[in-house]
Amino acid sequence: METSKAEESPQRPPRAVAGWCKNYNGFANNETCKAGMNYKTVAGSETGWINILPCTKPVSCVSCPKMEKPTEAEVAAWEEYTKGRFQMIMTARRAIIQTGLKGGSIECPSCKGALYFSIASNGHVHAKCSAEDCLSWME
Repeated sequence: METSKAEESPQRPPRAVAGWCKNYNGFANNETCKAGMNYKTVAGSETGWINILPCTKPVSCVSCPKMEKPTEAEVAAWEEYTKGRFQMIMTARRAIIQTGLKGGSIECPSCKGALYFSIASNGHVHAKCSAEDCLSWME
C-alpha cells in the first residue's frame, strides 16, 4: 500500500516558542502581528523600538493587549515537530553529501520526490524538495 506525503510527515502545529507571543510573525517583513497590532505602535517609534517590543521577551517595559503566550503543551508539540524536521533534514543532508556532487538532485528521503541541491564553496548545503511542504533549507 502506498502512503501519501501527508501520512509520512508530521502535521505542522502552530509555532509555539516559550515566552513568545503566539501572534508574533516577525517585524522584518510585517508591520503588524497576526492579531493586527502594529509593532511600532506597541513599542513606540523611537530609535531602538525593536529592543523593547514585548513579543519575544519574558519581561518588557511595554505591554500589548493582544499578547497571547502558548501553553506548555503547545510549546512541547512545536519542539517535537521541529526536532523531527531537523532529523529529516540531517538524513537528507547525509544523502546529499554521499553523492560527492556539488549540485543536482536525489530522491528525497522524506517523501520520495526530487530533492534539488547545491553545495556552496564553503560546504553549506542548499536544498529544496519538489513536493510542497516537504524539505527546504539553506545553511
